[in-house]
Amino acid sequence: MSQNKSLLWPGLVLGVLLCWLFFVLGNVSPVPVAVLGFSFLTMALCLILAKDAGQEEKWVLLILAAGFLLKLIYVLYTGVGTRQHDVHSFTEGTNGHAGYIRYLYTYGRLPDFDPRQEFQFYHPPLHHILAALWVSLNRLVGLPLAQCWKNIQVLTLFYSSACMILMYRLLKELSFRGLALLVPLCVFCLHPYMVFLSGSVNNDTLAILFMLLAVLYTIRWGRKPCFKHIVCLALSIGLGMSTKLSAAYLAPAAALVFLWKLLHTPRWTRVLLPQFAVFALICLPLGLWWYVRCYVLFQLPFGYVPSLSTESTQYLGDSYSVWERLFDLSSEQFRYLYISYGENGATYLEHNIFLALLKSSVFEEQTLTRYNASVYPASFLLFWSNLILVAYSLYGMFRYMWRSRFTATDRIALWVTYGLVFLSFALFCFSYPHVCTQSYRYMVPTLFVGIVGLGCALEHAEIWPRRVLVGSFVLFGFSSAAQFMLLGI
Repeated sequence: MSQNKSLLWPGLVLGVLLCWLFFVLGNVSPVPVAVLGFSFLTMALCLILAKDAGQEEKWVLLILAAGFLLKLIYVLYTGVGTRQHDVHSFTEGTNGHAGYIRYLYTYGRLPDFDPRQEFQFYHPPLHHILAALWVSLNRLVGLPLAQCWKNIQVLTLFYSSACMILMYRLLKELSFRGLALLVPLCVFCLHPYMVFLSGSVNNDTLAILFMLLAVLYTIRWGRKPCFKHIVCLALSIGLGMSTKLSAAYLAPAAALVFLWKLLHTPRWTRVLLPQFAVFALICLPLGLWWYVRCYVLFQLPFGYVPSLSTESTQYLGDSYSVWERLFDLSSEQFRYLYISYGENGATYLEHNIFLALLKSSVFEEQTLTRYNASVYPASFLLFWSNLILVAYSLYGMFRYMWRSRFTATDRIALWVTYGLVFLSFALFCFSYPHVCTQSYRYMVPTLFVGIVGLGCALEHAEIWPRRVLVGSFVLFGFSSAAQFMLLGI
């Protein structure tokens, strides 16, 4: 996209500013936005088909616009208290991510007490600082405080939408072309979890943005070691860890890529050692300052994560064996489409880790029919089309990623990221055996690798498997859009 690549980031910023204007106006219905937006997209599609369907750049712009529009519509009708994780209230209480942001906005300083005293205050504060500064900016233009809290979703919309551009750059960096580029990119842009993240005001979305940036620059540095790439990599991991500890999962992949280049680079002391020194000088202070501060001041253990009580209704440890957590796939688990907390007629708790991942990846941890009963058919189609795409993605990863054109450092970056995130997730599920710990939000970095695997599958697929894959993708895209449109009605 030589002519249009410079327009992607300014276009995204312009779109987010327009979204902020929607918020400033207040009470904007998502229906006219949807009608207007999809009308423009339809006209653009007709223009592409009429003039030159082979111009990949135009298709990419159309896909990015569709992904942004779907996220915008979702954000417009989703409140800061709707379908959130550990946010709590911006107007009551002092805990949760809302309390964290409100504390920073009110006092203008970091908490001077043990973070364990307030729920979620143990998290590093970068996202919360940015949100507090954004609220202050909104207050400066005269917006009421309630509207300012809602406007935090403008930031998360930007983070989630920026991920689309980074995923496009990742696929281009790996030399995908044609359908092998467009279909995986479209799956990512319309992926339900990325839409949910666009309205999520906790720190997940910003952390995932930095994780994707780290994957991209690990691959770029592995292909071309230079100061620009290693500085970007150090910033992405360091700032990611200043947002959420899970960003540290990207560090081992980068370290192994460093080691590989070290073993295969003559005169490495002159070429690589200065770059490693710059990486350490940037990444270590940015990544560790919060954890060192909390340990020194409050003796908060490194890697501290609060656990739910074993008396919680979500607790799985006493009811389900390891075998059931891994292999039980009873028919009721498929009949009940959403994550089960033993409510709404379900007689079990969602306990199979893999099935919980599949469900939460497209429905979050929500029972979406409680918002609109008519959403069920779209959710049904979305679940099964997603299952087919996941199967194709895994097939592409295990069958073709090893013997494709990828470099050794590409494979290290992708496979170590996938394997480490998956392993840490599995250990997390058994260390904290509750329904909510099986959420896909702890596994989102595997989506980056899965999208690449989907591209590999498309590159090598024969005619009929390719048709099944493309058909599943079309069903996935339409059912994802339909699900979020219906949620807003």
